[in-house]
Amino acid sequence: MKTNNYFTFAILAFLLSILVIVGCTKEVDLEFPEGDPKIVVDGLIEPGSPPFIFLSKSNSFNQGVDPSTLSNIFLHEAIVTINDGENDYILDELCVSNLDPTQLETLSNSIGISVEDLENIEYCIYTNFALIGEIGKDYDLVIEYENETLHSTTSLLEPVPLDSIWFQTNGNDSLGLIHGLLSDPANQRNAYRWFAQRINLRPGTNVMKDPTFIAPLGSAFDDRFIDGLSFEFFAARGIKPNSQAPEDNNIEAGLFKTGDTVVVKFSAIPHESFMFYFIMEDQLVNNGSPFATPTNIPSNIDGGLGVWTGYSSYFDTLVIQ
Repeated sequence: MKTNNYFTFAILAFLLSILVIVGCTKEVDLEFPEGDPKIVVDGLIEPGSPPFIFLSKSNSFNQGVDPSTLSNIFLHEAIVTINDGENDYILDELCVSNLDPTQLETLSNSIGISVEDLENIEYCIYTNFALIGEIGKDYDLVIEYENETLHSTTSLLEPVPLDSIWFQTNGNDSLGLIHGLLSDPANQRNAYRWFAQRINLRPGTNVMKDPTFIAPLGSAFDDRFIDGLSFEFFAARGIKPNSQAPEDNNIEAGLFKTGDTVVVKFSAIPHESFMFYFIMEDQLVNNGSPFATPTNIPSNIDGGLGVWTGYSSYFDTLVIQ
């Protein structure tokens, strides 16, 4: 009986604690402390393409975000230099309104932002169309802004091809995920990032389903546990932030579909860049979870925040029938 009484008391105490928590809710306004703003770098270079670098300042957590805010976050009149091991290249600051259609399309394909979105917000970048990425080269980046100097280095590694890709249904006749088979090179510290783009047109339109390549959450991984092995993996369909497309807001969300034609972009990236994307996506997945541990996203920018990375990509096309 003593055990039963104790058990009953424990249940009552548990239920009472729930009632207290539910009954004593109170709206609390949290004001996070202001931190010193830092320069944020978002830069990339690919084989056959020029570098594209966004410069901005970190914003307060308490500050709201709207299109006006986004248009005003870019840093202007910085001195940005890239050395490719042979020459120094001074990057020019160009805003979207200064780019011709071909340059705008190149920028869109590289950074994963549609031309339409680029035109809606006056994005400003630093680039030099005379500097074209080459596999096997290192790219040393120096940024001077006001009294600050930032430095970073990235590499364009050898691309690693996928052995094969295929579509596999997910308990549904028409919806599923794309699977891939990778033979990881042995005794190298390889890291990868996955993108995909549906290039088939929306019914009754001349508009592609995906205007550019999209990386799903969980797109970055390394070979810590698969070094030198053949490894099968699968990838969900990435969703453009704030997408209003029907398939992004119903049971098709995150899934590919029979009838899609998908171009896969499988990129070899430096390990330092992998750590940035891996932790960033982990934080996005756990956003709002009370059990998530807040983590500072690692950066390969000495003196600032963000990432400067080289993408060396293998492309393949899958027609889902």
